[in-house]
Amino acid sequence: MIHSDEISDFDLDSNSDEEPIINTNDEVKLNENDLKFDDFVIVLFNENKYPGKIVGFSEKGPIVDCMFRIFKFWRWPEKKDAILYEWKDVLRKIVH
Repeated sequence: MIHSDEISDFDLDSNSDEEPIINTNDEVKLNENDLKFDDFVIVLFNENKYPGKIVGFSEKGPIVDCMFRIFKFWRWPEKKDAILYEWKDVLRKIVH
């Protein structure tokens, strides 16, 4: 599990404090049969990759509550901000 004050198992791009990038060279197509409630995933939002937790599903895709990056650390936002993502924007499942 990714905790708010710990570095995740993912390689972060330390050259930029603005662009949250996670190196995921082994991305595969996922669908509703591959994921379940409370799974951790990497999603694409505004051309950037973010880790998050699935909090629900719709016909179009999962609803994911994402973390945000501050320097080298990922944190959960104080206010929940779950967003519906299309299946094509779910890049991979995070195995913890």
